[in-house]
Amino acid sequence: MNGNQAGSLESLAWPARELGAALEALARAGRLEPVRAGHRVAVLDALSDESGPDAIAESLERMSSAMGLSATAVTEEYSRLDALVGHAAPALYLVNCESGAYLLAVRAVRGQRVVVVARDGGERTLSRARLRAALVGTLEARCAPEVDALLDDVKLPAMRRARAREALLAQRLSHVRVGGVWLLGHSREACVGKRAQMRVGFGLLLLATLALLEYALLGFSWNSVANGALYGRVDDGWLWAWRLALLSAIPLRGGLAWLSARWALVASARLRERLLAGILSLDPLEVRSQGVGEWMSRVLEVSNVETLGLTGALLALLASVDLAAAAWLLARGAASVSSLVLLLLCVALTFVVALAYLGRRRCWVRSRLRLTFDLVENLTGHRTRVVQQREREWHQKEDALLEDYVAASRSLDTAGAHGSILPRIWLVTALAGLTWSLGFDTPAQLPVAFALAGILLATRALAGFGSGLLQLGAALAAWERVRDLVGLRAPRKFGASVARRAHGSNQPVLDARGLVVNAHGSARPLLSGVDLSLRAGDRVLLEGASGSGKSTLAQVLAGLREPASGLLLCHGLDRSTLGAAGFARSVSLAPQFHDSHVFSASFAFNLLLGRAWPPRQVELEHATRICHELGLGPLLEQMPAGLMQIVGETGWQLSHGERSRLFAARALLSSADVVILDESVAALDPQTAASVLHCAKAHAPALLLIAHP
Repeated sequence: MNGNQAGSLESLAWPARELGAALEALARAGRLEPVRAGHRVAVLDALSDESGPDAIAESLERMSSAMGLSATAVTEEYSRLDALVGHAAPALYLVNCESGAYLLAVRAVRGQRVVVVARDGGERTLSRARLRAALVGTLEARCAPEVDALLDDVKLPAMRRARAREALLAQRLSHVRVGGVWLLGHSREACVGKRAQMRVGFGLLLLATLALLEYALLGFSWNSVANGALYGRVDDGWLWAWRLALLSAIPLRGGLAWLSARWALVASARLRERLLAGILSLDPLEVRSQGVGEWMSRVLEVSNVETLGLTGALLALLASVDLAAAAWLLARGAASVSSLVLLLLCVALTFVVALAYLGRRRCWVRSRLRLTFDLVENLTGHRTRVVQQREREWHQKEDALLEDYVAASRSLDTAGAHGSILPRIWLVTALAGLTWSLGFDTPAQLPVAFALAGILLATRALAGFGSGLLQLGAALAAWERVRDLVGLRAPRKFGASVARRAHGSNQPVLDARGLVVNAHGSARPLLSGVDLSLRAGDRVLLEGASGSGKSTLAQVLAGLREPASGLLLCHGLDRSTLGAAGFARSVSLAPQFHDSHVFSASFAFNLLLGRAWPPRQVELEHATRICHELGLGPLLEQMPAGLMQIVGETGWQLSHGERSRLFAARALLSSADVVILDESVAALDPQTAASVLHCAKAHAPALLLIAHP
């Protein structure tokens, strides 16, 4: 690596138009696998050196997803920018040079210098101070004239002027958040998938290796002392070997215990990552379609997967090592053939008992979850139940569910008891077989000792192996209830596209062809053969009876729900090419009242959720005009802080109609090309509804209004 700092940032940085090449080079230099080369996604319009942060962020989101990576936008206050520059790597930094927007690919931070991947593929170093200056140069330039004029007035000495200028800039910009930094990392699927499996699998292999090594040392030590005790061949060298083997086994036992705990922690952390990834990827419609009791009963099983699964895996693994050691001892002992056959038979019976236990555990889990679901749902709907149901019928269903649960519990306990009996059967049968064989033959003392040791070790091993399999079966039964919560859904595929945004009045902004949407949880189509084209300037009214699929169609058009089949294009590009954020910037939906939310923040924040925050003054003025056109002017006048008044659950209470207009204003202020209002005027009086419609027609580039006939 060339350690000399380059003289020009442009010689190190990548032009915005080469964003894909910069991303791939940084990923390879940072060893961020997997990187699927050749999956760069076509941008809406080719990036130029004058492209702004929004266009770069949109392209970066799609490209990183296509390459199996994640690019997380990072912002930090100006006063804490040094900490960001000192830790954010590998990352892409957006800097402004004389010829336009450039990207610095920072691979690592080393003290006061950063390692940058240059355009030629080599690596250079750059001081952190210079990187920071390039990142905030444009921001500081806005305040610099005023600060310099103030310093000229006070006529500070030259030696103090630089420090005073730095302090004044820090004071003026202390609360400004600086962006233009994207931290590169593995995608969620990669983080919780391949790497996690490799670490957990390697831990299990290391555990088995240490356990076998410990048994080898113990076997060697006891073989040495047994030769002396049984045959009278006591030698100082063998005694010292016995002592050293026993002493060596102590750290191995400690390492095995530490590694077992470490593996359990790592596996538990990976499971929780899976759970978080799965929950974040759940379809909101699926969540809404299931009651609170259903979700609570399923979440309860997560702890069983973690505790029973990890404990059972460790028990079964260590018991398998015990079984291998016991088989080795039995093979060297008396009546070796019959003992090994009997041991194999007991292991097979243990698997049979575990399978039977798994089936009964599944029935028990279903019975318990039905009971939990019914209890929670009855508690949440208690008032309705009291009114609509006779008192003598209140507990009929609960009694039936309790009877099923008790019967399933008894069956499960019986299966578990069968597993605990097998080691005792083995012990009695193996000792009886050994005694029987000794009656016909008198073997040497050492084989008898090996046989007895093998029988005792196999007894412990069978008990641990059976217990581990039973716990794994319980974890598997719980897993079947929660596996769709643990991030195993197929990741969304992003493919390259050769389409480009077409400009022109005849090109549809939103084009749907042959859309088929199934009812949730059913293969029955709710909507079939839907064709719709919206162009700039269109004003479309969609009417239909309740339950006819109007809101479902709105969710599909807004990219919130996947159609079963058909084609949906925005500016000629599908959602996979645009990305979720890119599609949301083009199509804005104001859903029905019960699907929208007012956050406990300022009124301006709730209005401008679709815009960058903090907003500029011109955006606040535009939001004020929209509010007045929607009839929210009196509300703003009543609020002591105006647009900055805190609203939401704990703040200013808004009426139903005020919230409806807030949601409509939010969609209109998002700068989307298509605005969809789903029954936004249903709860408004005719005069207010007319003002909302007039405002929507005036400000929406293309409008789709959903209403009842």
